[in-house]
Amino acid sequence: MVKKNEKSLITINNLAQYPITYSYVNHTLDGNGGQIGASSTVFALSGISSISPLDLLKIDDEYVKVENVGLGTTSVGPITFSGNVPLVEVTRGFVGSISGIHTDTTNVRVYRGSYNISGNNHLEEIN
Repeated sequence: MVKKNEKSLITINNLAQYPITYSYVNHTLDGNGGQIGASSTVFALSGISSISPLDLLKIDDEYVKVENVGLGTTSVGPITFSGNVPLVEVTRGFVGSISGIHTDTTNVRVYRGSYNISGNNHLEEIN
């Protein structure tokens, strides 16, 4: 089925769950020495407003789950809540996507929702 997420209704304990959707909040990768590697879990963005733990970020074709948000003194962290570099700590390759290399200035979009169906029979829950 082409529109797997849009045509699925999933409930848990009689509460409807919603597929991941774009939230109109976006930032860019910025100040990471030109790129982030496929295994980087802390990186700098142009801003961190409206990003919360458990949000999903989409960078190119990869989804990442936000674990922590804050400030640091360098683009590789750690998040110390001091400094002036806006950082996110993430779990890479989330909801069926594959971890990849991304360059600075790449658009980072915030997504929210409860699940993503990838492939023919793979359902991955966010929480």
